[in-house]
Amino acid sequence: MAIIAINALNSNSGGGKSIRDSYLKLLNQKLLEERYVVITSCRNDLDFIDNPSIDIKLVPHFWSWTFLAPFVYRFALGRLLHAIRADVLLNIGDLIVHTSAKQIYVFDWPYALDVHPKVWAGMNSLDWFNRRLKLWLIRSSFHKPDIVVAQTHFIRQRLKELYSLSDIRVINNAVTINNSQNDEVSHPFLPPGPKLL
Repeated sequence: MAIIAINALNSNSGGGKSIRDSYLKLLNQKLLEERYVVITSCRNDLDFIDNPSIDIKLVPHFWSWTFLAPFVYRFALGRLLHAIRADVLLNIGDLIVHTSAKQIYVFDWPYALDVHPKVWAGMNSLDWFNRRLKLWLIRSSFHKPDIVVAQTHFIRQRLKELYSLSDIRVINNAVTINNSQNDEVSHPFLPPGPKLL
């Protein structure tokens, strides 16, 4: 039985959480032949998982601390993946993991797409340092994943131009109306733009 690890270590908010939750909700409903291991430091919002083929591996909370990320992604996650005998890693985390397992890296960080210098100039020193370090770590490891997943064809093209990556797949981030409340009213025939009334 194949073991597929899902790095959800830093996927607790925003787009990463959306990708994580959508994927895990789909998996949770399936009869799975593989064993899945979700790596996270926070079990919050994962209580919906009741599929016996999906395990949640809680790691210490400090593994998700920003300043420890270079060490966690370079050393700790690789050792953990080896210990659980992961065959494949679906990485929806912040950085690329150093591992011998096959890795699918879901790219969702626009700062690695060569942003305008004014963006960098407008940051405070700590944000600038953290983002520059993350950018360096991603750039120096972009050759490690077997597959990189981009959310749009534009991002795919930019990644090819900037990093000479060969295997980039496009999987659009799903938008669903299933998240709306039952009493919400949809007006699909209104013109685009702000609706004031």
